[in-house]
Amino acid sequence: MKKPTINQMKHKLEKAGLYPLKKQAETSVRVLEKRLNTLLPIAMNEADIDCWIVISREYCEDPVFRSLVAWDMPSARRMNALIFLKEGKYSVRRFGIGGLSAVTQPFYEQVPFEYGSELQALMNLLEQHQPKRIAVNISENLAMADGLTSWLNQALCEHLLPGQCLCSAEEMVVGYMQRLTDFEQELLRTVVDVTHDIIDMAFSNEAIVPSKTTTTDLEWLMRDTIADLDAFFWFGPDIDLQRRGSNVSRMFNEVIEKGDLLHCDVGFRPAFLYLHSDVQRLCYVLRDGEEEAPEGVRQVLHIGNRFQDIVMSHISENCTGNDVFLRSIHQAKEEDIVPMLYTHPLGTYGHGAGPVFGQYGQQEPIPGRGEYKVRNSTCYALELNILAPIPEWDDQHVFAYLEEDILFRNGVASYLSGRQTELLLV
Repeated sequence: MKKPTINQMKHKLEKAGLYPLKKQAETSVRVLEKRLNTLLPIAMNEADIDCWIVISREYCEDPVFRSLVAWDMPSARRMNALIFLKEGKYSVRRFGIGGLSAVTQPFYEQVPFEYGSELQALMNLLEQHQPKRIAVNISENLAMADGLTSWLNQALCEHLLPGQCLCSAEEMVVGYMQRLTDFEQELLRTVVDVTHDIIDMAFSNEAIVPSKTTTTDLEWLMRDTIADLDAFFWFGPDIDLQRRGSNVSRMFNEVIEKGDLLHCDVGFRPAFLYLHSDVQRLCYVLRDGEEEAPEGVRQVLHIGNRFQDIVMSHISENCTGNDVFLRSIHQAKEEDIVPMLYTHPLGTYGHGAGPVFGQYGQQEPIPGRGEYKVRNSTCYALELNILAPIPEWDDQHVFAYLEEDILFRNGVASYLSGRQTELLLV
C-alpha cells in the first residue's frame, strides 16, 4: 500500500478549509461565530447564569479566553474583560472592555474606557444591566474553569456594588467547552484523518530501516510533518516499543529491530483552530521470512478492539464518566480481559471539558471530573489498554496501548475516522 505523502495531507486539509494559513484563519472565524451564536446561549441557559465575566491580563489569560476571541488575538491586550449578558432564553449580548483585535471586534459591543479604568467600566456596565447571577471562572474540579487569577478576583470583589456577589461558572464552562458545533465536528474529522496519515507515514518502510532508525528519529519526522501542515503538536509525538525478552513495557529512544512492536501517541491541531486529535496506534516490524505478525501479537490488538467495543456500548447521554468506567471495566473483566480505561474529552483543549472515564494510574471512579455527564455533540479520545500474553514470545505479557477519537451524537458513539483493527506492518 502506498503511504500518504505530505502533499496528500495538505490536499485533505485544503478541502476542509484548514490549509494554507489564510484559509485556516477564515475557517476559524466561522467556527468562532457559530460557537458564540449557538453553544454559548445554550450553556448559559442550562446553568441559569445571567452574566458571565471572563477577564484576563496579558500573558496570563483565562483558559477559556482562546475560545472567545479570533485567531489574530493570541493574548489579552493589557487587560481584557469579555462580558456575556443573557437577555432571553437563547439570546446573549456580548460586550468587550479593553483593546480587541481587528477580527475579534465585530463579535463584541465595545464598552468605553480609559486605560487603567477597565474594572470601573465593568462595574458601570453591571450597574446599568443589574444581572442577578454573575459568574466567574473559579472551580475546584476543572482547571479550565478556574482561570480567574487571585488578584483579579480580589479586585472584582472590591468593586462590586452592594448586593452583588460572584458565583462559580464551572457548570456553564463545561456546557460551553464540552460541546462542538456540527461544523467543528466535520473539521475535527479531517484533523483526525490526517493524524492517521501522519502515523502511517512514520510507520512505513520508507521511514524505518531496522537496526538503524531510532524511535526518536520517527518522533522528529512526525514533528517536521506537522509543522509543514501549518499545525502544532499538542501531545507527543511519542514513539516507543515492546521487545521480546524485555520487561520494559515502553522502551524510548531505542534503535528499532525486526520483531519489535512499535507504539505511537500523537495529537495535533491546526495553528489557528483549537481542534485537537489524540491517537495511539501499533505497528509490527516483520522478521526475516515473516509475511505477517505472529498470531499472538495480532491477538493482543484484537483483544484491545474488543475492549473498545465494550466501552463504546456503555456511552449514553446523561450517564457520568464514572458510570461508563465502572460498567466497562466490569464487563471486560467478566470476559477475562485485563483492562485499563482512561478516556478523556476532546475539544478546545486536548484534555477537554466534560467527563473522564477513569485515569491512567487511578483505575477507580474519579471525584469531580468523573461525575460530569456525557452530552450530545461531544468528542472523546477513547484511550485505554489491555495486557495479554503472547505465546510466540514465551508467554511474555504485552500491552496494547490504543487511542481513537470518537463522536457522541444523537445517542450513538462512533469513530471520527475509523479505528485500527489490523497491525501496521514494516
